[in-house]
Amino acid sequence: MRRNGGFTLVELIVVLIIIGVVFLVTYPRLSGLMSGRKLMRVTAELAARLDYIRSRAVAERRVFRVEFNRSENKYRVSWEEDTGTIEGAWETLPEFISIKRFKQKKIDYSRGQSAIDFFPRGNSTGAEIELATDRGDRSSILVKAYTGRCRVEREE
Repeated sequence: MRRNGGFTLVELIVVLIIIGVVFLVTYPRLSGLMSGRKLMRVTAELAARLDYIRSRAVAERRVFRVEFNRSENKYRVSWEEDTGTIEGAWETLPEFISIKRFKQKKIDYSRGQSAIDFFPRGNSTGAEIELATDRGDRSSILVKAYTGRCRVEREE
């Protein structure tokens, strides 16, 4: 009697169990990579936004302020006009990312609000903003005081 070249149900179940075990072992590592990539994307977007605000300060010849509220994980932009101070809407960072630290001129603001001012000559008050995920990934935005430019750094 000749046998068909197909697989038995037991063989298929064993293969599915092996695939499931491999998935369970690799999933935490893969989700950590995704978390780190999302953090870097959000950090790069925030740094680009800060660079844009700096360029607006130069182009419009006025002081722009970016306020950060660490306790609520928000930031907003404000500036002076002839009619008074214009304050933008608060923008919230994604849920899984938090502002861990805001350091400015050797002062570490651990709670509450802090701000970076961008001046018409292109300079700023400077700051270091550390962002982190709930999985422990960290990145920083360094805002140079003399140039007002931003640099993103990933922390291992």
